[in-house]
Amino acid sequence: LFKKPGETDYSPLMLLPGVVFLYICRSSPELLGPVLSVSALLCIAAIGGLATMSTANSGCKFGMVGVFGALVATFASLPAGVVAMATPLMLVGGGLGLVWGMKVSPIALP
Repeated sequence: LFKKPGETDYSPLMLLPGVVFLYICRSSPELLGPVLSVSALLCIAAIGGLATMSTANSGCKFGMVGVFGALVATFASLPAGVVAMATPLMLVGGGLGLVWGMKVSPIALP
């Protein structure tokens, strides 16, 4: 959406921080707090990045990594029963959001 013509796309590299967050949350539960703090800072950086068109692509990616890190850390700290109950609800909500999102063009958003 925010890619300029002729610009190289490094989007797949943004999977690396997500994999690191996932690994840390699974292997070191004592580091859930720092993962949440870094995720919050990434979300704040995303808001700053979305402020101008020249940095919007980076801001979008920072936001995605920040939200992913927060979700992983939150789910890693929940009991198994709560995760089992929340997972189907998230799948249904995600499916509905996907269907609704396919109907609306990002350009048409206010």
